[in-house]
Parts: sequence; structure tokens; C-alpha cells
Amino acid sequence: VLTTTERNESLRNARTAVDSAEQSAEAARATAATVQVRYDLERQRQDFLSTTSHELRTPITIIAGYSELLSDAELPAEAGAWVDAIHRNTGRLAGMLDDLLAFSRTQAERPRPLEIAASDLVHEVVAHHTGSATARSIEVDIDTAEEMAVFADRDDAARALGNLLSNAVKFTPAGGAVRVEISGVAADVMFTVSDTGPGIGPDALAQVFDPFYRGEQAEVRATPGTGLGLPIARMLARRNGGEVMIVSLPGHGTKATLLLPRSGTAAADADQ
Repeated sequence: VLTTTERNESLRNARTAVDSAEQSAEAARATAATVQVRYDLERQRQDFLSTTSHELRTPITIIAGYSELLSDAELPAEAGAWVDAIHRNTGRLAGMLDDLLAFSRTQAERPRPLEIAASDLVHEVVAHHTGSATARSIEVDIDTAEEMAVFADRDDAARALGNLLSNAVKFTPAGGAVRVEISGVAADVMFTVSDTGPGIGPDALAQVFDPFYRGEQAEVRATPGTGLGLPIARMLARRNGGEVMIVSLPGHGTKATLLLPRSGTAAADADQ
């Protein structure tokens, strides 16, 4: 009787173990299938963004070209304003496409880091935004007294810093000021972009890095943009071993910080 009881107990334990193993295997298969579906959906999303952006770029470039030709032609007085509106909004569309392309590329491509002089990077980015700042009488002050270099993909670094500066210029009232500073922090170079804009409330500040999020100030003032500038800046920084942070209080402006690895430190880490 004892032998039979032990045998039955062993059989029950064996069946329980087999059932448990089958359940675990089924759960693993379901998890793998879910991961594959998510991967396929993400790849399709990236392909859609990239393909759509490229396809839209051609007609937008053509419209921009013809609007420039029209602006040089002799037109009635009222037509000049119409052409300016076409050219201005074409530029906005082109900027949105650039954001969408950058968003899809950031997740698909690998960075190509090299040594970049921090002051050269700042002057290059500021020069690109001088026109928009001047048009609104915004003074952009640069402090690059400390000479140092970063180790990062040049396009990534320029776009990340450019997005921070673009936001500062867009949200600073006419006649305000923006300041760009460089400093060293441990193994990083810190680029700080400060503005005299309206600032960001705590609730909005918690969401500024969410893709496509646009704060109340952007909606109220009809500020152009896709809500991808800060998410792209952070993704570009992180894939180069850096970070982007935002500090702001309503009525006291905003301070955006871009951290990128110093040249010597990053290169040494890469060799290890």
C-alpha cells in the first residue's frame, strides 16, 4: 500500500511538473510573440515616418523654390504679402518634416562620434538661429570663455543644441534675451541655454519630453512646432552618452542644459 501511494504521489508530482513546464513554455511563447508584434509595429511606424517625410519633402521644396521666384518678381502690393505667407509656412512645414525625419533616424541609426570644439559647435548653432532672433529683436549672448571639446556625433550634437536654442528663441518675447554658456562638469561638457521667456509650470514641465506634447503657452501663442524638439534633443544626447535637462519656473524663464562627454574621457571609455 505504501509503495502504491508513493508511486501515485510521484506520478502526481511528475504531472504537476510537466503541466508547470508547459505553462511556462506557453507563457514564454506568448511573450516572444508579443515582443515580435511590437517590434514589427515599431519598424512599420519608423518606415512610415521616414517614407512619408521623404515623399513630402519634394513638393515642399518645389513650393519653396517657386515662392522665392515669385518674391523676386514684380507683383501687386497685396500679392507680396501672400507670397511671404506661402514662403513662411512652407518653411514651417519643412521644419516639421526635419523633426519627423530626425525622430525616426534617431531610433534607427548609430552615431558616429568624433572630437568637436565646444565653442565651434555653439557659434555654428547660434549662427543658424541668428535670423529668427534678430527678426524679433532678441539678443543672443554667448559665453565660450572656457576652451574644451566634446566627443559626439557632430550632427547629433548640433541638432540637440539647436533644438534647445530654437525653443528659447521661440518662447522668449520680442526684445528679450537668450544666453548660451559652456562649462565643464566632471567628465562632461555642459551647454546651458537660458532665456527670459514666460517659463514652464510644474505640470507642463513633467511632460516636456513626451513626444508630440505641446504646452499651454505654445497653444495660446500659436507657436509653430511639432512637440518633438525636446524629445529629439534628449534622444540624441543619450545615444551619445549625454543628457538633456530642463529647469523652469513660471515668470522666471527657462534654463535648458545639454551634457555631452568630454573628448578625452569619452574616447578612453570607448577603448576599454
